[in-house]
Amino acid sequence: MGEVEEVAKRVDKKWVNEAKAKAKIIRGDLEAAGKARKGKGGMGKEDEIVVKKLYQQFKMLEKFGDELPVIVERLVDLNALHQEASTFGDRIEAAESAVAEANLVLKSCETSLAELEKGMGGMLQQVRGEVEKLGALVEKKGGGE
Repeated sequence: MGEVEEVAKRVDKKWVNEAKAKAKIIRGDLEAAGKARKGKGGMGKEDEIVVKKLYQQFKMLEKFGDELPVIVERLVDLNALHQEASTFGDRIEAAESAVAEANLVLKSCETSLAELEKGMGGMLQQVRGEVEKLGALVEKKGGGE
């Protein structure tokens, strides 16, 4: 995937436009060479080699001229998807960590509530005992007068 990212960085619309311009220049050179050949009645060996090289470059560039913008666009999209996918695992880990922390807090709250309930039950027993004692004292004092 790293190779794809590198190609996407190197191949942009500017590069595609430059390749198209280069292909046009090569086409012009080929046409000029063809006209010169007709005018002279033939070319020398060096001229033939140059023309063949230019023609090969032109054919290579011509094949990709229409497809390069689509390829570049897809590479850019793939790069964006790759970057999003690479952070997806981190986001899942963060969410799982938050859930685990929430579970710990919830267990702590449950433990605290159970202890509070137990303590409140004991205190209620004491209050009842004290109210009964108080009621007995009131009856004793109220009955004695």
